[in-house]
Amino acid sequence: SVEAAVAATVAEFGGIDILVANAGVLWLGPIETTPLKRWRLCLDVNTTGVFLVTKAVIPHVRARGGGSLIAVTTTGVTMTDHGANAYWVSKAAAERLY
Repeated sequence: SVEAAVAATVAEFGGIDILVANAGVLWLGPIETTPLKRWRLCLDVNTTGVFLVTKAVIPHVRARGGGSLIAVTTTGVTMTDHGANAYWVSKAAAERLY
């Protein structure tokens, strides 16, 4: 679990100063042919995954007086390419978390 990974990191290194959330799964295809299963996978990994790890890390970063939270998203958030809608939406949402 995310909580267990964060706890293990804190135990090993004494705290957390930086988080690089680099989650990513890609589904290619226009929205009309995108299965709901693939849409949900993109949102679960690319958005919810980043949310959960960020939420778990913030108290530890604050306890050390601050640090850095970085979400690796994409330059494609502003693209007009309609071939990876689930990916673009999920990465745009992750970008807005920070």
